[in-house]
Amino acid sequence: MMVGSLQMHIHEDKTVELQSEAQQCPLDASTQMTGIGCYVSCMDDKLVAPGNYITADQYHEERLRAVVVLQTFARRWLALQEVQRLRRDRDRRLRREDFNLLYHALEKWRSEEEQQINSSLRGAERKAALCFLLETETQLIAAIGHHRIAVQNNNYDKVVRNLLDKSAAPHQWRAADGRLIEMDSEHTEHECQLTRDIVDLSDREADLMTRQVKVASLQGLRKRISTLFLQFIKTPAFNPEVAKHLKVPQNPSQLKNDMFQCRGCQRYLQSSDFSPTAGRV
Repeated sequence: MMVGSLQMHIHEDKTVELQSEAQQCPLDASTQMTGIGCYVSCMDDKLVAPGNYITADQYHEERLRAVVVLQTFARRWLALQEVQRLRRDRDRRLRREDFNLLYHALEKWRSEEEQQINSSLRGAERKAALCFLLETETQLIAAIGHHRIAVQNNNYDKVVRNLLDKSAAPHQWRAADGRLIEMDSEHTEHECQLTRDIVDLSDREADLMTRQVKVASLQGLRKRISTLFLQFIKTPAFNPEVAKHLKVPQNPSQLKNDMFQCRGCQRYLQSSDFSPTAGRV
């Protein structure tokens, strides 16, 4: 702007409000240096050199490799545990053929001992040795028999437990994304309805327990309840899910003319359960 012979400049300014506030760190750190009247020894001083700089991506990659190594050893340990469990189950699983081998081995041992006694002893010593051999054989046969009964009871309990687990297991299938989906239906949540006989036996057991009857006296009643309950669990009319796990009906007299055995699943089904296209090529 020109005013006469003078040139004037005009600027518009804005005032900015400033605020200053002092901050004090909660942790103070200091060091003592050598000065006049104060000597600090440098014998324990260390020379520290900076290392390589590690970025965040490198740090996370190192952590990921460590996690993979841990998972490898953990899975190896779990696999060893599973293999040892399967090996123990295989060793404990005794069948009829295994007991037959024991009986054959016992018979072979008895025959060899008897031949040795007959060839080396005479008179009263021979009779005494044969009596001792017979007594030993009897004890071994009794031990094998007790062990066989225990194995049969254990196998029976396992079979019943597996049947109950399978009949009460939820329905499972794979989704499109690979996830395992489980669904509980009314048949899997409630296996069967107890009949009046089972209810009466259960009430009788509760009544005897209130009278403080000895546990040994209740074993027969409880065995009867368990047997009757298992019988009704195996009945498809009360437990529809068990029909998929039974190859032969429990009561063959209930078979009707429209019941046939499926060659594919080896189960007895009604004619309406077969597909119209079954057996066609």
